[in-house]
Amino acid sequence: MDDTRWMARALALAARGRGLTSPNPMVGALVIQDGAIVAERFHERAGGPHAEAAALADAGTRARGATLYVTLEPCNHVGRTPPCAEAVIRAGVRRVVAATSDPNPKVTGGGAAALRAASIEVSLGCLEREARALNEAFFTAMALRRPHVTAKWAMTLDGKIAAHDRRSRWITGEAARREAHRLRSESDAIVTGIGTVLADDPALTVRLEQPWPREPYRVVVDGHARMPLDAALLGVGTRADIADYHRLISDIKSRYPDVLFLAEAFTRPKLMYELAKMGFTQSYTYFAWRNTKLELTQYFQELTQTEVREFFRPNLWPNTPDILTDVFQRGGLPVFGQRLVLAATLGANYGIYGPAFELGENRAVAAGSEEYLESEKYQIRAWDLQSPTSLAKLIAQVNQIRCENLALHGDLSLRFHPSDNDQILIYSKMTDDLLNIIVTVVNLDPYRVQAAWVDLPLDTFHLDPRQPYQMHDLLTDTRYVWRGPRNYVELNPQRLPAHIFCIRRRLRVENGVDYFA
Repeated sequence: MDDTRWMARALALAARGRGLTSPNPMVGALVIQDGAIVAERFHERAGGPHAEAAALADAGTRARGATLYVTLEPCNHVGRTPPCAEAVIRAGVRRVVAATSDPNPKVTGGGAAALRAASIEVSLGCLEREARALNEAFFTAMALRRPHVTAKWAMTLDGKIAAHDRRSRWITGEAARREAHRLRSESDAIVTGIGTVLADDPALTVRLEQPWPREPYRVVVDGHARMPLDAALLGVGTRADIADYHRLISDIKSRYPDVLFLAEAFTRPKLMYELAKMGFTQSYTYFAWRNTKLELTQYFQELTQTEVREFFRPNLWPNTPDILTDVFQRGGLPVFGQRLVLAATLGANYGIYGPAFELGENRAVAAGSEEYLESEKYQIRAWDLQSPTSLAKLIAQVNQIRCENLALHGDLSLRFHPSDNDQILIYSKMTDDLLNIIVTVVNLDPYRVQAAWVDLPLDTFHLDPRQPYQMHDLLTDTRYVWRGPRNYVELNPQRLPAHIFCIRRRLRVENGVDYFA
């Protein structure tokens, strides 16, 4: 009986996220100790803390030995937030009651299995029907791999949708219109045809009693690019996703040639690529969430060594006012230096959100959140730009290196090279004439000294394997003489997490001294 009572409360909490969490489901969680609520939270938005992780963080030590009620099986995979199952185990919860298993193939049964393996009692199925009904759209997407579609129209009893002279603005009453706006607020996208846009010029916005923080995408099916540039749904602050953007972008660029079209970081991968094909100038990337050697290698090989290179111009940002990833929160200043060098050398275009980045600002608003504590989005901050720990000098130095080395002005020559340590990433860029070859080596571990034997393709660089060559570290102005393709590197992240080498060829030998340039 108590399980049903507490789960009903958790479902009511979850419903408070209605229309705000997509593509994530609505989830509510309670921490119960000795028959009383210790903490309760709901998932407030995609990318924010999951309900159970937030509730456990609020409960603190009072979660030990408690029962956790959650409307969906805790996840056991890494997405934009850490696995919730791990947070449950760390909290010392004795029992978990979940309304239903997670239909996401990455999770299904895995979260519950991980909890049971940690000797936590797990019960599934309490108010399962209600939980599945609450997240009907999410279950449809996971089970059928397609969107959940709601068809909405208004018509009179005799089948008419407007007066014959088109003077009627509405044929529905206030209650029906309010319900339509509620449906909009819970949808990711509203689809209409170009005929409706030309006839009615709708805004397709959410208009409820209070301002709504999340407008759905407006999708217009327009096979002949007839979208008017002054259409209401293209007004300031809108998010429009239109089937044919080609003429629209062309028209805007003809009027305002200096306008840049930039796809934001949260754009889905397929859509981001489609926008690039349509004429978007640059695109934010998923670099912020690519951290391991394998993740970085695979992602940038996709961007630079597949057909994507023909239309996609990446812009790398380690952080933004909306993005403070977990690696920054845990890694301290060495991570900021590491991510700076990666962004500045992997991509021809990069940026940082400073002075938060310069000063190593890494405080999140809550555990599992990517939002900054005391965010500048909501207040004016005073920064100590003279702080002795500021990265301003390193940033300026890296930018100077980028300006002076043409190899770093493009993306297409990027190649990754072998190292025998997964914490050491090595890659190169070069100009077509091989007069400028930059080799970057980065320690991906912000805590410990890492070393590796690395291999360079001397034939690609047109270097004689029998002759020495000089590796000039542009960050420290230190010069190393290497021989052959295989050489040793060692990086202490507390000093500098990276080398940015410029290869110098041996020109001559005088009196037993090698000269390089």
